[in-house]
Amino acid sequence: MVVTGRATVVTDPPEHERLSRTGPRSWVVARDGVFVRIEAEMVTGRDITGTRGRG
Repeated sequence: MVVTGRATVVTDPPEHERLSRTGPRSWVVARDGVFVRIEAEMVTGRDITGTRGRG
């Protein structure tokens, strides 16, 4: 999945607190707690469905 668009750092304190509590969760250890919002202009990638149960 590739998302193209304008990225901005979340600076609103209530929104930052909400994101800190509810996610998204990072896959790397991050101590700074920075959240970046991407206003999607284009999303590309593949939709993989129906793969469960194939062997």
